[in-house]
Amino acid sequence: MKLVVLSQRAIDQPISLRNSAMALEEALAELPGVTLVAPPGLRRPVGASITGWLSRARTVRSADAVFWAQLHLRPPIPVWALAYVRPLALRAVLSVDAFESVVPDLERLLDSQRVAIAFFSYREASDAVRSRSSGLDARWLPLGFPRSVFDELGLERDIYAFWLGRRHAPIHERLLEICSRRGLVYRFSQRPNDPETVAELREIAARSRYFLVTPPDLNDRRRTGSFSPLTSRYLEGVGAGCRLLGVLPRSGEFEALFPRHAIVECRADGSDLEEVLASADADPEFETKRIEAFEIAHREHGWERRARVIVDAVKSKLEET
Repeated sequence: MKLVVLSQRAIDQPISLRNSAMALEEALAELPGVTLVAPPGLRRPVGASITGWLSRARTVRSADAVFWAQLHLRPPIPVWALAYVRPLALRAVLSVDAFESVVPDLERLLDSQRVAIAFFSYREASDAVRSRSSGLDARWLPLGFPRSVFDELGLERDIYAFWLGRRHAPIHERLLEICSRRGLVYRFSQRPNDPETVAELREIAARSRYFLVTPPDLNDRRRTGSFSPLTSRYLEGVGAGCRLLGVLPRSGEFEALFPRHAIVECRADGSDLEEVLASADADPEFETKRIEAFEIAHREHGWERRARVIVDAVKSKLEET
């Protein structure tokens, strides 16, 4: 089997897709029979663009299957166009951010494109597609995490809590007050791309005792609808060897991947935060629970495992057809 992975790395893309898709593409490229092809951007000089397109088209024409990841209803035009250079190739897609409002249109579009396998990073999206008994082969593929970035480095965990990226204000404000009063270090992103480098992020996460997590529907129900999905932050925090602190998504995805004690739960308004932290800090099994979740994450939920699932599914589907 020859699988061509169509990458968007040469095309401008939202950070939410770049952080997941590029790590997955790199994991896929390590597997036998997989070739990574990045369509050139449309803003390049005409001559260079034509040369690049012809070279990449030749690679795609020899493919048995093509795969790409996308954030919205469809990938960028260069990826979409290159996917159809070989019309008879089996097509597999990962929809990274399919919230409730886009699922019906996304389902129709994927079906019209003759996509053979549609992976959804949110289980609620794949369940919604299957519940309508469409012919689309919809499968839940949880997000993974880069094991080279989030890992146990053997450093002193002198940062009490770390909140990476988007924050839920009630919990954040309550945690600020608690840490200030108790003289504890609370590190949180104060601007986009903070921390600025992967090396800095890796070190901060490995020095943190707690890693804050909340589902996206707490902040923006207009965007998520009824969906309350598991995001990559839950995996990254456990992968860094932290205890998670925050709110579980209502989807039940977390409980399907980790033991419930991998997270120290608090109310969404932060009203019980001081009490739950006192209980967790005094728990004699704190380290046992932390290490158990860490080992599960690195054994089962890195992007390498997700890549293997995709390749095996594509190979199996090719054998069927």
